[in-house]
Amino acid sequence: MRVLIADDEIEIAKALKVLLERSCFLVDIVFDGISAWDAVRCTGYDVIVLDIMMPGMDGLTVLKKLREAGNATPVLLLTAKAEVEIVAVSGGTDVTMECSMPVYHTLCIGCCEKLSQERKKKK
Repeated sequence: MRVLIADDEIEIAKALKVLLERSCFLVDIVFDGISAWDAVRCTGYDVIVLDIMMPGMDGLTVLKKLREAGNATPVLLLTAKAEVEIVAVSGGTDVTMECSMPVYHTLCIGCCEKLSQERKKKK
């Protein structure tokens, strides 16, 4: 399964990459929203992990552009905020899961596996 991690916290992104690779995921990382948008347009991913607050283009804007372009790839949103109004976002842009920071590796791996399985069922 191929995963894109987009997070401006370089150490968090690298740590998630290592943990997911240990679980046999193929992982690409980028550190801003514009690079995330470019990567998604060039590569087919099974799951996209987006930090909500990134430079260049925030994760919610990336997600909105994905859905407007017809890209239904499952997305896991990462947030440092304790509370995020996901209800409004999920109705309009089909967010599947949201995860607060810090991300524990088993939670992230589990979320990525679940999102990938759900995507396979829809195909």
